[in-house]
Amino acid sequence: MPPELAVVLTVRIESERFPGKVLADVEGKPLMAWIVERLRPLGTVIVATTTLPADDAIVDAAKGLNVAIHRGSVDDVVQRVNDAMLRFAPNAKYLLRGLGDCPFIEPSLIAR
Repeated sequence: MPPELAVVLTVRIESERFPGKVLADVEGKPLMAWIVERLRPLGTVIVATTTLPADDAIVDAAKGLNVAIHRGSVDDVVQRVNDAMLRFAPNAKYLLRGLGDCPFIEPSLIAR
């Protein structure tokens, strides 16, 4: 049976206010790890980043978190999310686009 929920976590290194925030150390692990751990119990988690060489570090971190990884368009986030879902969770009933810099996402609200 396919998972009900696919969570596509959009992440990238480049940020105007805090470059590298997604990999910033928070209590001994990257910020992205906290977010993945919070979302993993809800369904399939897919890290969707860009094809830019700077985002290779995100791919390396995601491999350590044992999540699906999709690399796609730099400029078209909607296409990147769509491609990630079609590749890793094509039969999911629901889709949540998670943000790689939002550690306060509340899983119980999503589940509800």
